[in-house]
Amino acid sequence: FARDIGVTELSDVVEAVRDGSAMAVDLGAVQIDDAPPHRFLNTASLGGYPDLVQLREHGEARWGKWPAAALALIRVLRQADPLVVRIDGIPRKVWLVFVGNGLYRPRGFAAAARHRLDAGLLDVRYVRADVRWSRTRFIIGALAGALQQSHTYVQRECAELQVEVLGRPPALATDGEVIAEGSRFRFFTQPAALKVYRPDPER
Repeated sequence: FARDIGVTELSDVVEAVRDGSAMAVDLGAVQIDDAPPHRFLNTASLGGYPDLVQLREHGEARWGKWPAAALALIRVLRQADPLVVRIDGIPRKVWLVFVGNGLYRPRGFAAAARHRLDAGLLDVRYVRADVRWSRTRFIIGALAGALQQSHTYVQRECAELQVEVLGRPPALATDGEVIAEGSRFRFFTQPAALKVYRPDPER
């Protein structure tokens, strides 16, 4: 998050506070069943996405970013159990679901950075499990850089997303931490909900 708003060290914040350089950024939020909404700065996920990120980061120093991401994908998908869900009312089986606060780049399943945090949109990505040989096809598409043409991969941008899990309630992770289990998840954006200090991009 700090890198996405242009903060790389403590002196950047000190300078921004001194200069009064601030901006309003969006927050993501999720309501689990009937509980009060929980806010998140970066990501929320169902399935193995937190494990994917952890494995990728662990292997980057040894193999490099993209090989580490590919190996993490293979390992996580091999061990994953599909979730039977309804996404905005549409029945699906999925391996994992990623919801980003703001629009992440690059497109595909190695999301790394955001250029804007005030777009009022969620970045939704999931891998379908109801397509024949879906795991193999997804991994091949990821390695070939062709996920946008893959029937196993879905990516879209929206202000709100409804996910209903029809089987055993899974755990939801936000910003890398597991927060709760549930069956109904309503993800939505809270535009300009947080004021942050960051260096003036015009300087």
